Amino acid sequence: MKATTSDRKPSSCARLSGLVTLLVLLAAGSGATAQSPGPPVVVADAREIAADESIRLPGTVVATRVSRLSTAIGGLVKVIAFDLGDRIEAGDTIVELDDSLARHALDQASAAVEEAQAAAAEKARLYNLGQNLTRRGVITKDQLDTRAAEMRMARAVVRRLRADEAAQAELLQRHRIVAPFAGVVASRDTEVGEWVAPGANIVELVADREVAGEVTLPQEFVASVQTGVSITLSFDALGGRRFPAGQIALSPSGDVRTRSFRLRIAPQSDDLGIAPGMSAQAFIAFATEKSVIAIPRDALVRQPDGRAIVWIVGETGESPVVSAREVIPGRAEGDSIRITSGLQAGEKVVVRGNESLQAGQPVRIVGHGS
Repeated sequence: MKATTSDRKPSSCARLSGLVTLLVLLAAGSGATAQSPGPPVVVADAREIAADESIRLPGTVVATRVSRLSTAIGGLVKVIAFDLGDRIEAGDTIVELDDSLARHALDQASAAVEEAQAAAAEKARLYNLGQNLTRRGVITKDQLDTRAAEMRMARAVVRRLRADEAAQAELLQRHRIVAPFAGVVASRDTEVGEWVAPGANIVELVADREVAGEVTLPQEFVASVQTGVSITLSFDALGGRRFPAGQIALSPSGDVRTRSFRLRIAPQSDDLGIAPGMSAQAFIAFATEKSVIAIPRDALVRQPDGRAIVWIVGETGESPVVSAREVIPGRAEGDSIRITSGLQAGEKVVVRGNESLQAGQPVRIVGHGS
């Protein structure tokens, strides 16, 4: 049995109705997509900061005090109390010379003083007795004056011999070389049994706990350092950590070949565990009246061609949108980076979610960084 025309019409209408419904759904879905929120981003404000200029200078850790100890007299080395690398406190005896002859000489000087004191006492007794005899007329005034002169001469001999005794005591003391400050024995140039001449180096003592970083400062920065700057020190042996500078010392004369000056910088912290000869770096910041723009480092996006851009968030209509801005980055400091051109203070830059943005794209701000 064949179907009639009236039987086929409802099927055609049903298909038409389904097509219309599909188009309506697609249109609705397209509208929903257009109105859907953009990708989430975190933004931060571009900040204006002081444009302090800074330089980094490589240097070396040096001891602030190094002494090459020598003897003022010649003698035979009898005792060496410390060896290479030993720590010494101020006043410790490092080397002793044979002082036998010096002790004998001191004993002789002391005996001479005792003898002269006895003679001077006798002359004083005779003078006092002569005063009584003069009053009684037993001796004349001239004889009393002679006794007075002999007493003064005897006392002068005592003073001279006491000076000799003090010199011998000092000479005996110089047979001992003592540490003028606390430190470590860096070198030893003699041995027990050797004869040392006056002025010969015996021991080199280094104040290992009194260290500083020494750098070469170019002449154009000398005036700024003298008027006051911010200086920090870092040491490779301590992982590059920075320490604020304490006392600084600038050489009054420079090297005529390099036109530079030696700058010695002592860290504020004591006993950092660094030793002379280690590497050091000085970071010197010079304050200026200029200003620059600083943003978080995460806001900077490097392009394959080497350019640097940031994504700026602006208001267009009801939703914030982003636009790319090419900038010229400067020095990085911690989590921030300076921008020398391309940004103004107060502009909002994207710091999170800036990996795949497109110009003119709406975004959804979910946080504000610093």
